[in-house]
Amino acid sequence: MAPMKRPAAFEHHDPIEDSHSLTHLAHRWHVSRRKIRALLKSGKLPFVDLEGQLRVPDPAVKEFERGWQRVNGG
Repeated sequence: MAPMKRPAAFEHHDPIEDSHSLTHLAHRWHVSRRKIRALLKSGKLPFVDLEGQLRVPDPAVKEFERGWQRVNGG
C-alpha cells in the first residue's frame, strides 16, 4: 500500500482579522469616525457588514493608502 500524501495546508481566512474597524482606521489615519463613514458612503472606501459590524478589508485599506501617498507625494 502506498503511503498517504500529506493533506494540503489549510490557509486560515478570518474576515474579521483580515479587516479593520472604523475606529481603528480613524485612529490610524488621525481622522474622525465621521470622516471614515463619509468615505464609505461616497464609495471611496469599500466595506463589508459582518454580523452588524462595518469592516474595511485589509486590501482596500492598503490600496487607499497607496493612492493617498501618490496624491500627497509620499
